[in-house]
Amino acid sequence: RTIACETIGCIMPMLGDGLLPEQIGLSCGKVLASRDELKITLTSNLAYESPLCDKSQVVEALADLMMRLKGLESEDCKIQIRNVVAQSVDTPLPLNASIESGIYCLKDGVRSSVMQMINNTITELEYKYEVALDAVSKACEPCVENDSELIGKAATVAHSADYQVQECEALFASHRFGYLSRQFPSLMYYYCGDALDTNSEFLRS
Repeated sequence: RTIACETIGCIMPMLGDGLLPEQIGLSCGKVLASRDELKITLTSNLAYESPLCDKSQVVEALADLMMRLKGLESEDCKIQIRNVVAQSVDTPLPLNASIESGIYCLKDGVRSSVMQMINNTITELEYKYEVALDAVSKACEPCVENDSELIGKAATVAHSADYQVQECEALFASHRFGYLSRQFPSLMYYYCGDALDTNSEFLRS
């Protein structure tokens, strides 16, 4: 909402699973997680793998890395492994590999801690398997966090329009609306997809 070219609040309606047409979903505090993209490339330090070798340091390091990444998950952090590549072209076994993942966190402290633990893991695996690991991370969306005052106003409007207010838990998904919630009082709420027409009264309010 903008008055005299000054933004005083941002509101984002979203379709919500499990809500009925007469319900509005509100969440106090965090609504969606932050998202970081991470790509790690593994390269063998050996010039070649012996044809008689029955194992690859790169493959072993890759498997270890995947297990350790998933081991960092908690109630405030989820890690999604999206793409894993380990191909052998001119050698009996792969000399390089890569893994791409998305990291979702509900707390900034957890976010920085997880990235630090990943850096520590990379250092350890390089020494353990004699491979080179190159990590590239990209900070995407921050957490979406609802403003407490807007939550109260939205609940009042919803009740006056005969909607039931449902408390929604934070989700391990991300949205660019998180950038606005860092700059302005913001509110993201959920509504039933079948209630678009009847929901218009709430939207206008």
